[in-house]
Amino acid sequence: MVTRFYCFLTGLVGLLFSALVFAEQRALHMVYSDHWHPYSFLNDQNEPDGLLVRRMDRLFGEQLGLAIEHHVLPWKRAQKLVEMGRYDAMVAVPTQSRLAYAERSNSVLYRFRVRAFLSEHSPRFGQLKQSESPFNVPGIRCITMLGDKSSEKICRSRGIDCDSVANVGLAINMLKAGRVDFFVHSQDSVDSYLKGADGDGVTMHDSELNSVSAVLMVSRKSSFAGELVKQVDDVLAESDLSAP
Repeated sequence: MVTRFYCFLTGLVGLLFSALVFAEQRALHMVYSDHWHPYSFLNDQNEPDGLLVRRMDRLFGEQLGLAIEHHVLPWKRAQKLVEMGRYDAMVAVPTQSRLAYAERSNSVLYRFRVRAFLSEHSPRFGQLKQSESPFNVPGIRCITMLGDKSSEKICRSRGIDCDSVANVGLAINMLKAGRVDFFVHSQDSVDSYLKGADGDGVTMHDSELNSVSAVLMVSRKSSFAGELVKQVDDVLAESDLSAP
């Protein structure tokens, strides 16, 4: 009798331990860049925040019912930790180097759009607004943000060397003062800034200068490998969470 009870107790402890391990495995660990406002950053409460973080909460927490933990880190380190399998996944452009250590969703989770923001006080505003591309107007003066390689590349591909400014706020002030014709930058970044500032004197051009698609990338060493990307594809095919 004692032996049977001991075996029962041992089995029960084993089941409880397995349940705890399973529960721990069900927490999805996502990584993001730590200085990528408004997409991912640490807020005033020192908590992960941003457009990508909130979108992953909706997708994995609300739609898939998964516990999710966000980790905001220097981007090179974040990618390395996914490659090692220390963390599970990230939202990123599926380059060949990343595909070597992570599997991807077919669905696009986010589209990063670059637009031109026009100065309504520019003497060329009418031409810029009506032109198919602001780069088609002769004699333009444009600016990008310091370190924004994507926007700089767009300008150079059009044969234009734009000046650089330190931040979005300075760029908006220059547009409002009519000191430049337009500012090339991420639509989300400018929209986020203008929500808390006066946007009078600034108009977004109708054309989209560039769009980069990011997908879910799950480490091949993660316990979520093999199934999670399929679940995400299925959910996004049937929900209103299509990539913004």
